[in-house]
Amino acid sequence: MNWEEALPYIVLGGIVLAVIVATRPAPPLVVGGPSQPSPEEERARLEAATRLAEIAVQRDIARYQVEASLKQYEAEKFLRERELEAEKRRAELEASVAKKAADTQFWGSFWGGLFGLIGSGLALFAGLSEPALYDQAFYRPDRGSGGQLLALRRG
Repeated sequence: MNWEEALPYIVLGGIVLAVIVATRPAPPLVVGGPSQPSPEEERARLEAATRLAEIAVQRDIARYQVEASLKQYEAEKFLRERELEAEKRRAELEASVAKKAADTQFWGSFWGGLFGLIGSGLALFAGLSEPALYDQAFYRPDRGSGGQLLALRRG
């Protein structure tokens, strides 16, 4: 450390510090009261400050607990609302699927019955209008009508 360079700064700092201390006002004088509190008063004051700090800490803890429970309640409420919306949507989708299944079953039965009725009518008409089925020698009573038609086609 170079003292020749630091000496002016030290001198200026000391002068500034002396000016600050010299211009500082004197503490106020209280008439009729002790200048120093007694040890019992100091202890009582410290105990009161300690109790106030404990109460403040308890108040802050209670406030944090209330805030946490409110946030938990809001989160649970939000989740319940989402769950209800999802359940409502699921019920709507199930109803839609059930309606489409019923419509599909109805139209399948309708068209199947209609074509079955038409096919049966045509088969009955074809069977009754074809005398060759009954006049041929290859007619055997043990064959069903399908076998008779097949035999007629071959013959």
